[in-house]
Parts: sequence; C-alpha cells; structure tokens
Amino acid sequence: MSDPISRLNAALSGRYRIHGELGRGGMATVYLADDLRHERRVALKVLEPELAAVVGRSASSPRSRRRPTSSTPTSSRSTTQVPRIPSSTT
Repeated sequence: MSDPISRLNAALSGRYRIHGELGRGGMATVYLADDLRHERRVALKVLEPELAAVVGRSASSPRSRRRPTSSTPTSSRSTTQVPRIPSSTT
C-alpha cells in the first residue's frame, strides 16, 4: 500500500472514499472524495508530511488545542470542512 490514495483510503475508511488527485502545490495535495457520512462529493486538502509534522508540533500548545465550535454548520460554495487525518506510523 505505497501510493497516497491507497493510504488515505485506508486511514479514512468509513468516512471518505478518495477518487483521485485534483491538484498539487508546494504545501498540500487536493483530492476528489466522497463524504460517506453526508453523501456528498468533496475536495480534501492534505498537507505534505513535512509541513504536517511542523503543524502537529505547534498544535500541541494549549491555545491551539481549543477546538473551534459553531452552532450551525458552515455551508457555502467557497468553504469546505477539512477533517484531521491520523498520522501514519510508516
């Protein structure tokens, strides 16, 4: 299971089904996926491992551990929700 799509499908099993890559930049790759819980097509932006490691270290501070909350879900053509992807042990 060495290709990124197979690894993502395994990590996100039951939540998302990745179909393919939409685009790639210096910091992340965007994939076309199905949100299985909400039965809709979404774009998932996945940080490159090197950047995710740096962000993960800064996310351990007390201030960043507070989770944002909202009384209503955000729904707009210009916004998307991004899930936290578990880090790989490989």
